[in-house]
Amino acid sequence: MGLFINTLPLRVDVEDASIEDSVRKIQIDLAGLLEHEHASLAMAQRCSSVPAGTPLFSSLLNYRHNSAPPSEASSITGIESVYAQDRTNYPFMMSVEDGGETLGLTAQVVQPYDSPRICAYMHQALQSLVDALDSTPNIPVQDLDILPVEERDMLIQSWNAVGSNYPDGVFIHQLFEDQVEQSPDAIALVYEDRVFTYRDLNARANSLAHHLIDIGVKPETLVALCVDRSPAIVVGILAILKAGGAYVPLDPVYASERLLDILDDISPSILLADRHGRETLGEVALSQLTVVDPNMQMEGSVANPMVSSLKSHHLAYVIYTSGSTGKPKGVMVEHAHITRLFDATDAWYGFQNSDTWIMTHSFSFDVSVWEMWGALRYGGKLVVPSHHITQSPEDMYKLICEHGITVLNMTPSSFRLLIRSHAESNLGDKLRYVILAGEALEPATLQP
Repeated sequence: MGLFINTLPLRVDVEDASIEDSVRKIQIDLAGLLEHEHASLAMAQRCSSVPAGTPLFSSLLNYRHNSAPPSEASSITGIESVYAQDRTNYPFMMSVEDGGETLGLTAQVVQPYDSPRICAYMHQALQSLVDALDSTPNIPVQDLDILPVEERDMLIQSWNAVGSNYPDGVFIHQLFEDQVEQSPDAIALVYEDRVFTYRDLNARANSLAHHLIDIGVKPETLVALCVDRSPAIVVGILAILKAGGAYVPLDPVYASERLLDILDDISPSILLADRHGRETLGEVALSQLTVVDPNMQMEGSVANPMVSSLKSHHLAYVIYTSGSTGKPKGVMVEHAHITRLFDATDAWYGFQNSDTWIMTHSFSFDVSVWEMWGALRYGGKLVVPSHHITQSPEDMYKLICEHGITVLNMTPSSFRLLIRSHAESNLGDKLRYVILAGEALEPATLQP
């Protein structure tokens, strides 16, 4: 005889509902579901919009009323109780044993999940639910605390104990200048067949920085930067920071409408732009700005500018979001944020002046900050690939091998394409670190 149970799917949409309303609604939904308790799961699947072969659910809740203790059931004449525990094919199953005065929790989960940990979550959630229904039934159900105290302390306190004393008044461009003083003839930047030593790069940036100061750039001045992939990116950023200003990157490969929206939002008075940048923005936008070409050889001092009014809390750059959730928004980043990023991670990586970095990302993407300063802050070499190389995994891998890149930063999806090029190539790379960011990482996809 048996099996005397049936499984049906239940969709729960909590949204912003209160705890009391959510409990009542789920109770009503469950009561309505009981009207279909004899319907098979196969029928429910056919009636749903879920494609065939796709599970309706991946978690199972089994609530059992066991008011009679096992000893009482066994004492009935002629009845022998046999107990067994079966596994389902669902990755997560939670069983609640309601004994009338007690509740028991059993979790069956697939590896590597920890069933006692899942039970602790459920125990905490039930405790929080009972407490909230008693005292604060109108708070949103999403505010329920499901983390046990020990795990919450571990996440918030133990794992987050990264407090440190960071030096104040130290700027990232000054750390670059320190490298110029230590190794002026070391290679700082490579773009196609053009090579810049630290001395060369610093001199070009300084002459441009002095010009920017002369035309009014000072701390908190937003300077737009719209240039093609070239040394002008690095020269422009260095010059703006040395002048005390904050740069706003406008990659000319982006849609003109997006770039003009950003210009309208920040209302800058000064724009650094090369020919490609000027063509992208158009004459109407340029007519309202003081436009400077960072590729032009500037007359004047090549000494490091001294901007005494510049403080760590002043802006270093403003990068705009992709706008995937609406209109792009500017994220303002201070000087202290950049220096502290490298101070906080210095012990993790141990970057050296022998490292060679490659700027794979658009300078309108925040990873470019890590790529550029990761090289120049430590006295390493930065390779800037042309736009067409960034679009070809095969050419990118070839460039990585040719220049002996040791530190590579990529999104996981881009790196997966590079892995294929590596597998098909007979070249050898010298990668020391591959740092993945910007997307969720699925480790299994990183296999060649």
